[in-house]
Amino acid sequence: MADQHGQPTSGTGNIRKRKVSDDIVDSTVAVTENGIEELGDRVPPSTKLGKLILNAADGWEAPLQDPAELEVEVKRGALLSGPQLVDKNELREALIKRFPNGIAIEMEGEGVYGAAHDLGVEWIIIKGVSDFADGTTSETNSWRPFASLMAASLVAHILKNPIIFENWGHYNDGKSSLLSSLGERVLQSSHRGHASQSNDSKMPVSSGKVIKDGVPTSDVLQHLSLKLGTSWKPLARCLKFDKASITVFHKENEEFTEKALSMLQKWKAKYGSGATFRFLHNALCDERVCQRELAEQFCYC
Repeated sequence: MADQHGQPTSGTGNIRKRKVSDDIVDSTVAVTENGIEELGDRVPPSTKLGKLILNAADGWEAPLQDPAELEVEVKRGALLSGPQLVDKNELREALIKRFPNGIAIEMEGEGVYGAAHDLGVEWIIIKGVSDFADGTTSETNSWRPFASLMAASLVAHILKNPIIFENWGHYNDGKSSLLSSLGERVLQSSHRGHASQSNDSKMPVSSGKVIKDGVPTSDVLQHLSLKLGTSWKPLARCLKFDKASITVFHKENEEFTEKALSMLQKWKAKYGSGATFRFLHNALCDERVCQRELAEQFCYC
């Protein structure tokens, strides 16, 4: 878990959170006779990617051998960035006091947004938490590969369905295939055999379609349940139901359509506004479900 400022707290045990930034805050300062002088700026992410990350975690599963072992959460917020390495509790507390909305501290984001602005390209920062920034970095060095893996997996998840980039400039000049290839390679590398590995190379995306905004209606879920058949169970796993919940759906309903509808209704009630068409789309396209045709039929405009 994390404290109110998003920094990992002591005694977190086996919990780590992923950070997805809403803003990059340049935390560069100068110490003068009059105190601390702020030199940095608050910079929002690029417009298109800023909208994209609102649902970045929909349908994403952390590539863990045992999902019950760790709690991994995607968190959005202001990311502090500056040239100074922060590994001292006094500096950490000073930054928390100055930037109470900050969720994490890093050193590269300032350069990323500066270069991206000069080149006029879209950008976003996604990082994994690996230390506490309080003087105990040497004690948490072993978390660095884990943090990098989680961040890479989330990036691959965002890129694995290039249809979302169709209305972007340069989509048809070869960049879309690059995005798809990059997303698949990163996903394969980060998952290292995990069951939800991307299979987009075997399932082409229909051109000219856009995933719907918002939450599926009860009518949409009812019609979808009629077509799922035995796929309802792997879909339930991709919609983040545990084994016990899936067993309940199975035992309390006789027909496959009833099992599927009960599960989909529970999913919508559980996630509320987070039960989006994109969440459902990504789950249907997962290789454990292999129902891309249904995803296109029910989730595209």
